[in-house]
Amino acid sequence: VLHPAMATQLTRIILSLPVAAGFIVHSPLMQRKLLLAPRACYTVAAVRGESCTLEELLCALAPLSPMRAIVVMPGGASILEAETDSAHWSFKTTEMPSGKTLLTAALRPSAEEPPTFEFHVDVAKAATATLATSAKTGGPIVRLLDGEGGALLTLLPSKAHSAAFESLAEDWGSEVALVVPSA
Repeated sequence: VLHPAMATQLTRIILSLPVAAGFIVHSPLMQRKLLLAPRACYTVAAVRGESCTLEELLCALAPLSPMRAIVVMPGGASILEAETDSAHWSFKTTEMPSGKTLLTAALRPSAEEPPTFEFHVDVAKAATATLATSAKTGGPIVRLLDGEGGALLTLLPSKAHSAAFESLAEDWGSEVALVVPSA
């Protein structure tokens, strides 16, 4: 947990960086390096642990690129998998006419072009995330779960970033409560 004065100073530094900059902060007090996401999606709460918003979690995971995203349809009738350069995801929250609030993570080659990858998650349905090491691959695995423990999305950060993932998992624990952002 960051001391409030340290969090304020860290926030000032982050806000002075270019929007697309990803960076690492070495903290002698914490005796570790923090891998931080691009400023565009960073908030101090993302390094505090225990609970965070879905966007804060995804922003913290984004630098662990490339990321494999997996969705298994109910009943396992089909599986969709895609690998993406998560380090360049952009995030957008949209309130739909149905009343659902969707968080979109998208990869766009440029502002004028359509995304080459995107996914949408209903922020009210995403209740928890589990952070672990996959028994199958030996690499990092993140599962977004609904309130009943059903899988919404599985993310496989790059094995090359296992140490950074382990640091995040150590800070947050194996299960993170996802909170709906306040309006």
